[in-house]
Amino acid sequence: MSDPRRGIPSVDALLASPEFEPILKGFPRQLVVKVTRIVIQEIRNRLLAGDKDIERDGLSYYARTVVIRLEQETMPSLRGVINATGVVLHTNLGRAPLAEVAADAMATTARGYSNLEYDVESGRRGSRYDHCVKLLRELTGAEDAIVVNNNAAALVLVLNTTARGKGVAVSRGELRAEIERLRAQVVTTAKNLENQNFVTKAPEEVVSKEKHKLSSFQERAAKLEEKLDALEVGTS
Repeated sequence: MSDPRRGIPSVDALLASPEFEPILKGFPRQLVVKVTRIVIQEIRNRLLAGDKDIERDGLSYYARTVVIRLEQETMPSLRGVINATGVVLHTNLGRAPLAEVAADAMATTARGYSNLEYDVESGRRGSRYDHCVKLLRELTGAEDAIVVNNNAAALVLVLNTTARGKGVAVSRGELRAEIERLRAQVVTTAKNLENQNFVTKAPEEVVSKEKHKLSSFQERAAKLEEKLDALEVGTS
């Protein structure tokens, strides 16, 4: 009995076939070649495993299979979903949807060049913050304003201004997360120091720095664990 894999057409034969002509018109050739090779290898593996439900209609089967894989490959990673969580401002789902007027304004500006950081009146370089500072001042009554990427960045700026050198209240969840992060750092750093190859070949100052980091991580984790324990006892 002949090996059924001998009947698998080559990549060049498929690309030159009428069935693949519309595929090459609709997708980049390099991507089509890559996916076609993957499909051929998958079919080869299936035939080797005894699967006989393949190639019933010849090249059309390969074309359909390649198109399906191409559509999967080129599907945008960001796509619309339905928010059924009950949380209106959901970080994992993109926060709040933009109003149509805002989305239209963004699309209009993004289609061409803009004066993002150019002061048209003075003819000099401007600031990207100027476009929204005036509106924010009117909305809040503040003397000045600045726009940052997210709430975490805003929180850092506020704390840096109002709580430098002072203690800041955080939730137990935040404490646990930071403790876990420090513990992970302790494990990673300790492994480096346990590696004799690293210790003997690395410059002395590098090894010394790793030891200092390990001590610092351990000390910070211990202090946070004490604070967390105190909170747990106080609420029990």
